[in-house]
Amino acid sequence: NASKGIFAEFTHGFYNKTFGSSSSFMLTKLNFKRYWILSAQRPNDVLAVDFFTRLSWNDTPVLELSALGGPEVLRGFREGRFRDRYSFFSQIEYRWQALDRIGFVFFGGVGDVTDKLSNLDFSNMKYSVGTGLRLKIVKSENLNIRIDYAFGLGKISDQNFYLGIAEAF
Repeated sequence: NASKGIFAEFTHGFYNKTFGSSSSFMLTKLNFKRYWILSAQRPNDVLAVDFFTRLSWNDTPVLELSALGGPEVLRGFREGRFRDRYSFFSQIEYRWQALDRIGFVFFGGVGDVTDKLSNLDFSNMKYSVGTGLRLKIVKSENLNIRIDYAFGLGKISDQNFYLGIAEAF
């Protein structure tokens, strides 16, 4: 699990019938994550932020469209609940190591999907907030079992429970 530093990723893919694809389309993804240790006395307490954008063009198949929702992106809404050509998302998480092998997280996120960039409307944004329990299973790798409960908020609301290994981001 990341606890300090920066992660930046940019990908762009061309999918074309000439190369064997069933459709001709393009996908672009930009992801930026930053992690801070807030105190030298508490090196396992971390503030993490994530900015994510995924864009698709042309005849993009439905399952390749950008999606929000699930255990990593806009927790609180079921996976893929929102799907369209363009997605924009940001989240923040505070990871608090309460005891040697027990920690808690508090997180929030905001994002949306849209069919056209000109249709992006901040009044339709989706929000998620939640908390979670962390049980450290491999201390040397800082690897946790993750138990999260989150609410999806906005004009549409939802709530979900997640169980996994490692952090959401």
